[in-house]
Amino acid sequence: MIVEIKVGSKNRVKIDVVKGAVKQFSAFSKAHVTGVQASSGVSRQPKSLEETIRGAMNRARNAFRGCDYGIGIEDGIMPAPLVSEWINVSACVIYDGSKSHIGLAPSFVYPRKVAEAALSEGSEIGEQLHHLRKVEHKSSSEEEGAIGLLSNGLISRKDYLKLGVLMALIHLENSRLNK
Repeated sequence: MIVEIKVGSKNRVKIDVVKGAVKQFSAFSKAHVTGVQASSGVSRQPKSLEETIRGAMNRARNAFRGCDYGIGIEDGIMPAPLVSEWINVSACVIYDGSKSHIGLAPSFVYPRKVAEAALSEGSEIGEQLHHLRKVEHKSSSEEEGAIGLLSNGLISRKDYLKLGVLMALIHLENSRLNK
């Protein structure tokens, strides 16, 4: 049986990440994954864990049309407890028509100058990284993402986002234990 999955984004990186992650689970080995335009309903740069999860949830629900699962991925920033720093947070939500299954990728602290500039100007972190690091090819941010730029390519955006998708898949896979 072919499982139909719609990712709440037309971003090629996010679609490829979902394709790669779901194939690791036998129930999804023959999944058909496509991307659709889906609104997050949150700000361009979510500023809390709650807003980031809400954005991923909205994308997943808005993508859930004529399919088995809608998947939303959203990146945001949040204040780090106990220190005055900002942390990246990446959420994935899988919506099955009645329940949301949530996973988070690992987090990392942004350089203060980058986070403060994004917050004060109301822009996205990626825009500030390009401006402050003088990165010439803006299209690279879609491929590399902030993690790729900040780690000098050590961690790819695909590898980073894939962890959040896998965490949500673990929750979905074990959902029968919640009953």
